Amino acid sequence: MSQHSQPVLPLPLTHDLPFKETYAFQDRYEEPTKMLAKYPDRIPVICERAPGHTKIPKVDKKKYLIPLDLTCGQFLMILRKRISLNEKQAIFLFVAKTNTIPNLEATVSTIYSQYKDANESLTF
Repeated sequence: MSQHSQPVLPLPLTHDLPFKETYAFQDRYEEPTKMLAKYPDRIPVICERAPGHTKIPKVDKKKYLIPLDLTCGQFLMILRKRISLNEKQAIFLFVAKTNTIPNLEATVSTIYSQYKDANESLTF
């Protein structure tokens, strides 16, 4: 795991509805655009538990700003810690746009460049 000068920044969100159903497109577009301008070394990411998977605890945050060089595997480990999974429970990241599992060695910035949403964020 590489050392990062800046940690992943969770942004608070308290709604239980899926992110895309909670906010209008314009709101979902403006915030990531502002974040990209303010933090050009980070990527806006939306991460939600898949509907119907109630055995896995909900992630306490849905919106993250991820350093460009963080890998999907490192992000997955951050999520595991945030939801306090035991070693016997498994979780997987799926790119929401294609419902595919990203290569865990790929950087989140690579996945972002391939699969970002029209609102300028990446959704897992």
